[in-house]
Amino acid sequence: MKKTSLTLLLSISCCWLAAQCPTADITFSTQGQVDSFPINYPGCSEMDSSLFLTGSAILRLDSLYALKKIGGRLEISNTGLTNMAGLNQLDSVKSAMTIANNPSLLSLAGLGNLQFVGRFGESFGIDNYAESGLTISNNLELNVLQGLQNLKMIEGCLNIFSNPSLVSIADLSSLSSIGKCEYFGGAGSTYGSIHISSNSSLFTLTGLNGIYSVEADVSISDNSSLKSLTGLDNIQQIGGGLFINSNDSLTALGGLEKLDSLGGCLVIEYNNSLATLDAIERLKWIGVWFSGHPASLKKLNIIGNPQLSSLSGLDSIEIPLGGRIWIFDCPLLATCGVYSICQYFQNGGLAIISKNAPGCNSVAEIEAGCIVSIEDAPGNELDVRFSPNPASSFLNIQLNEPGTWEVGLFDFQGHQVLHQSLPAGQRLDVQHLAVGFYALKVAAGERVFVGKFVKQ
Repeated sequence: MKKTSLTLLLSISCCWLAAQCPTADITFSTQGQVDSFPINYPGCSEMDSSLFLTGSAILRLDSLYALKKIGGRLEISNTGLTNMAGLNQLDSVKSAMTIANNPSLLSLAGLGNLQFVGRFGESFGIDNYAESGLTISNNLELNVLQGLQNLKMIEGCLNIFSNPSLVSIADLSSLSSIGKCEYFGGAGSTYGSIHISSNSSLFTLTGLNGIYSVEADVSISDNSSLKSLTGLDNIQQIGGGLFINSNDSLTALGGLEKLDSLGGCLVIEYNNSLATLDAIERLKWIGVWFSGHPASLKKLNIIGNPQLSSLSGLDSIEIPLGGRIWIFDCPLLATCGVYSICQYFQNGGLAIISKNAPGCNSVAEIEAGCIVSIEDAPGNELDVRFSPNPASSFLNIQLNEPGTWEVGLFDFQGHQVLHQSLPAGQRLDVQHLAVGFYALKVAAGERVFVGKFVKQ
């Protein structure tokens, strides 16, 4: 009887010990506290609360070897760690995960079993609220993300910023799903999915190739060594805005060739080497971005790109009305009369256009260039005058040449919409034409005139 009772008691005791995990959030700031984890919480492998590791005295995490799941947040900040060895069995963090301000951290080796990171939101005062997902920031020596090679899903957002030694995020290659985070600042909410900024050594985004769609804003900014957007190659839809700002070495948007639509704005600002937008020629639709204050409304901003000479690449997008587009402070930008911009102005869209090259220095200059060029025939140009311009019914054409002239009209996509042999002195009927910009081509023998007029 005594033997049976003792066996039962030992069995109950072992089960109790195996289930012993902290019931409230815990913070460790010394190495001794970390080392005592298996003593104070024997057998703990799945904790429901949050774990905060903060303090320069923390140099090792090997005493956390049994942890497999963390039900709350995991924050590792201001430690003396060089890697994440000790967390080798950790496969999920139900809330957010932050690795920040660890000056000696070289890699994330030790997190190789991590597959899932969730989302967490917290309030700051009455009118401020922010959510987070996976944040990796301000780790001065962090060179690569080795350790995250099996991470598949982030329920919140991905924030990687201010890691000056980070050269590659290739270890995110298994990542196939990124959610979003809400940020509320009193006037309204914004939503973000990917924020990669101020990583001065990062030269490629390879590692994000498994992402095909993104729920909210994508921001790539202040990465001074970034030469292309390779790594975003498979993204077709972005539910929010796309912000590409202040990447000094970025010469083109290669990596965005499959991008089809944006639910928010397109903002391309202060990229000192950016010379072409051709890679986004498949982009068909952009929306608006709004944080609650009217002044915050954005839809298309092309600002401060000193090497950009043409808006080619934006030809196919449909720009919504409401608010203004900004094409500003691009001193080499002379070609702005692409189809999307011309269509936007034809529909009554508003804009701020200034400090660009001639041809794109005002709305009037852009409208004047809103005809796709038509190849001139050989020979000397004819002296032709026509009026009124704009015209609503008839166009009077004056030409000091006898006989019959060949007259053609072309829309600003280059399609011929009218061809007529017009005897001298007759008017050209344009009543049937749609409102818009047109090119007028008049030919008499081998002599040709090409002009532009507006049908209203």
